[in-house]
Amino acid sequence: MKWIKILFIVFFLLGVSVLSQAEVKVGEVAPDFNLEDTEGNLITLSDYKDNNVVVLDFFTSWCPTCVRYLSEVNKCFGAYKDKGLIVIGVDIEEPLAKVKKLVKKHKLNYPVVLDLKAEAASSYGVRGVPYMVIIDKTGKIKWTGHMLNNEGRTTLKELLNEGN
Repeated sequence: MKWIKILFIVFFLLGVSVLSQAEVKVGEVAPDFNLEDTEGNLITLSDYKDNNVVVLDFFTSWCPTCVRYLSEVNKCFGAYKDKGLIVIGVDIEEPLAKVKKLVKKHKLNYPVVLDLKAEAASSYGVRGVPYMVIIDKTGKIKWTGHMLNNEGRTTLKELLNEGN
């Protein structure tokens, strides 16, 4: 009987954390965050989203799909950075040394921030990685998904070609 009560409490607490997790929707204003990058600089999303298209790439180093996908994200940033694209990698709950090693190994050309308590991930409703969010120049979410598919690429190209 004691184990049943313990299991009930555990499942209740897990259920509460899942229910309390935010879920962002396309068209909503992107939640702001202040996180340090791998060099100790404070990155605030709102500093970027009013003048640029921003892609947030949530990932972890222990996720093989995330690690393989980093090179594609890096190429995308390289191809579109002159059109106003900002990519911010968001590593979830990993120590600085591990993240720095990953950034160096994969030669990432965009800032990677440390979401040490998964607060940013929670505010975006991240439930699995990789997870990407495309934010337009007005700060609104235009696309979300686990990997940049054709719809995500089309959205990104349309946003970057606005006004050109």
